[in-house]
Amino acid sequence: MKQLNQIVQIANKEDIYKIYEFAQGRYKASRINGPEIKLPWWEQNPQIFYVIHDNNKKVIANINLLPLKQNCYNRICQGIINERGIRPEDLFTLEERDLVNHIYVEGFNCKNSYLAYVLLTQLESFIENISNTGKTELLIGAIGGTKAGERIMNNLGFKMVSNNHGLLDKSFLEINWKLLSNNIKKRVENK
Repeated sequence: MKQLNQIVQIANKEDIYKIYEFAQGRYKASRINGPEIKLPWWEQNPQIFYVIHDNNKKVIANINLLPLKQNCYNRICQGIINERGIRPEDLFTLEERDLVNHIYVEGFNCKNSYLAYVLLTQLESFIENISNTGKTELLIGAIGGTKAGERIMNNLGFKMVSNNHGLLDKSFLEINWKLLSNNIKKRVENK
């Protein structure tokens, strides 16, 4: 078995298309953000998408972390815009990582629970790439795209901050980064 940090990779441009293909195969009934949405985000900050490939170079797990400016984060949280309303300029660049106070989990998709475990155990390094994890006010937010997704977030300690997400008819959940990091470490220790 490869080391965990060797199988998770920062997505390249080609992977953005593979992330979309993977999501299409898993969420047939849902509207999925395609490359036309994700590529401009990736160009703004190329360290926001993380993938695991199978032996055929297909994406079998991914997590998408958007370091959003506060106004955009608030608008997503309140249901004023959906993910398609996020513009590239709403994301902080790598050079602006110390300004990040809000990270939105735009996607978390895994072929199986082991791959979800791998991504979660590496989450701290992903977050460190795009923000200053020493900040006490760093918040992580997400919309549960599926019941399973909401269950994972609830198990990790996310709390609902808005169920008024009219555009997607979903709840917006949020957690402080330090609390999430500690909750993940506790779960890993108990494995």
